[in-house]
Amino acid sequence: MYINKLSGYAIPSKILLKLLKLNQYIGKKDYYDSLDTSSILRLKKESILDNANTIINYSNIDVSKDRIRLLLEKDSNPRTKKEEQVKSIKELLESIYEMSITNKSLINSIDLLDMVKILSNDKLKYSTSDFKLQNEHNSIRYYVNILFDELNEVFKNDTQEKLCTSVVTFMEFINLHPLDSESYIASVTLLYYLFGLCDISIIKFKSIFKYLLDNKNEIMELIQDGSVNYDEGNIYFNRLYEYFIDYLISEYDNLDKLIKSEEYLKHANKTDVLEKFIMEEANVIFSKEDIMNKFPNISSTTVTRCLISLRDKNFIIPLSTGRSAKWQRIVDSKDPLYFMGVNIKDEN
Repeated sequence: MYINKLSGYAIPSKILLKLLKLNQYIGKKDYYDSLDTSSILRLKKESILDNANTIINYSNIDVSKDRIRLLLEKDSNPRTKKEEQVKSIKELLESIYEMSITNKSLINSIDLLDMVKILSNDKLKYSTSDFKLQNEHNSIRYYVNILFDELNEVFKNDTQEKLCTSVVTFMEFINLHPLDSESYIASVTLLYYLFGLCDISIIKFKSIFKYLLDNKNEIMELIQDGSVNYDEGNIYFNRLYEYFIDYLISEYDNLDKLIKSEEYLKHANKTDVLEKFIMEEANVIFSKEDIMNKFPNISSTTVTRCLISLRDKNFIIPLSTGRSAKWQRIVDSKDPLYFMGVNIKDEN
């Protein structure tokens, strides 16, 4: 397999600089784990729910949306075998973080198969079809076992850059196509788990499983481009490696922005914070619910008071009424009227 060839791999300088930035975030794992603000707790909950819902849709599990919501969000008791599967998907996603990041439990081909049976089809088994690699013919199952042996050797002995090893493993598993129609979701499950073994704690806060499934076509294109000579034992993985580094950095950046926003809210005047967001960051047309979702720690009364204040200054206007009313910003934040605080209605 290609993993053993990575021992002499020199990371290109462009990727190395990005990897150094990512490793700075990875080194803050304990800090991220210690956060317990309402927004952070909400992110953790939403990441599990988003990932679970994406898997349920991807696997075409026949359960109504109302029942899925009750099973995932309200911990309702399952009534059917399909509902038990929905419940098990959520439990598996919750356990992967503990198994990979906290316990550092290595993964083998049987572990992965058991996971994918929960996520997709409980009758799955690895293909025993013949596969030609570097002029040798062996069963796909044989190559899968070799792949996991080499993977776990790297993680046990820390002999190579682990994220790079994870990306190459992901590509090799997809090339082997060992589970027919379920090979992609199995590959995603494997990569998600390996992210955990790499201490990439962002998997706890962001819907990365969802991202990997939603962006299947783009990811598969990169894999296919890098696998043109795979049967000869070669993989060109730099583009996919950089792709994942860029994605993970962007998610960590977003997480840090949220944390800084939380810190700012602790000390700032809440009305000032709301006004700044509405006038400078929110969509031109927005709702009160949009504001509440952005600032869950600010009361509904304070948000309403801010909206009325901006309306009275003729900075925003209501487009409808009721709980889901839409508002529109009519004065740009760069407009001199905004800085001067002029009430246009009073001027007239």
